[in-house]
Amino acid sequence: ILSGVKTNKLKFGGGLEKDEYRRLCDAVNYASSLPIYIDSTNIVKASALGLRLNGLHSSDNGPVWMMSVDYLELLARSEHTKESKEQAVEEVTRQCQIFSRDTSSCVVLISQSTQDSGKFQIAGADGTRYSRGIYMTADAVCEVWNPVFMKKALIRFEIPEGLNDSQPFMLIEKDREMGISPPVGLGWEPEYRRFRDPALPD
Repeated sequence: ILSGVKTNKLKFGGGLEKDEYRRLCDAVNYASSLPIYIDSTNIVKASALGLRLNGLHSSDNGPVWMMSVDYLELLARSEHTKESKEQAVEEVTRQCQIFSRDTSSCVVLISQSTQDSGKFQIAGADGTRYSRGIYMTADAVCEVWNPVFMKKALIRFEIPEGLNDSQPFMLIEKDREMGISPPVGLGWEPEYRRFRDPALPD
């Protein structure tokens, strides 16, 4: 994404041009210089999440300024057979909220929405998958609506008033600080799997 190298070239081969390879190396070097910790164990349970975060925050690698989870439903695994997926998701979001409040850090949770059966294919504020606890706990909830992708995937939809089908939009469905604001238009570069600010030069 950072290098602007087409993902298909990395997945299926075909070779990189010299400029592409240089951009890829520059992006790797930049990313490796950032104070990023990636937990790739994929076994953190909700009850242990707070302990793991607080331990990292107070360690030599801390403090934690921002944490992101991609994606929430995989992290929220039920620890007990009697615990529903809804309860597991709500517990993870609650642990993240507590950590954010205690440390003043930013926590970003990426979650899949439940696809709306309506004509616009927008899930809306009530469309968080598995749990309304996500909406209730979060300070801000944003949904990305990408008609460019849907057209290519042959997903039928209609265009809501005020939007268009030539670019994605970020829909602000909750914001404790600023309130609901108009949709934000985004640029979309499918060959790089990335969004961009359309106000910036190419």
